[in-house]
Amino acid sequence: KSFADDRASLSATIYRVNWDGMPVRISPPCGFSFALNAGRARSEGVELELRTILSENVRLDITTSYGESKLKEDIPLSSDFGSDGDNLPGSADFNVSLGLEYLFSFAGHNMLARADYSYVGDYYHNFSETGQSSGGYSQLNLKGSLDLDEFDIEIFVNNITNANEFTWVETSLNAFGAHRAYRLRPRTVGVNLSYSF
Repeated sequence: KSFADDRASLSATIYRVNWDGMPVRISPPCGFSFALNAGRARSEGVELELRTILSENVRLDITTSYGESKLKEDIPLSSDFGSDGDNLPGSADFNVSLGLEYLFSFAGHNMLARADYSYVGDYYHNFSETGQSSGGYSQLNLKGSLDLDEFDIEIFVNNITNANEFTWVETSLNAFGAHRAYRLRPRTVGVNLSYSF
């Protein structure tokens, strides 16, 4: 839906996804993990996206979502593996991202400055929701670009605060006393140069 003389647009999505026989990985006490079908599960929620032109040179983008992903029946073999109503591993309930962009000219050349912020809610990697969780972190990226006719120069800094949070924790190795996890990529500074011909 567009409004404010087409300077802003808002879109909303309500969704429900019913899973049947969704594959999941189970890690019983014996230490060997294996995959089986979890039976029924459901993901449902709402997503909102707002894009607005604040001025001739400034644009704001906002995207947010809230959803729940749960088992709708016990996993076969044992309810210890996952029970009706348990959250699906790796699913954050709440996410949001903000983007602010500024366009301007310098010495007759087009330039752009942009900041992007994102937040990912907490989530676990097993049905019992024990051990190390992931999510609950924010990330800020900055970017600037310059248009030099055939050349485009872009300078970026990703994860400017150097956030050091887990994005995934491997639970299938715990029985062996081993641990493996993945973290956000550390602060990264770079330059992209492109040429059009």
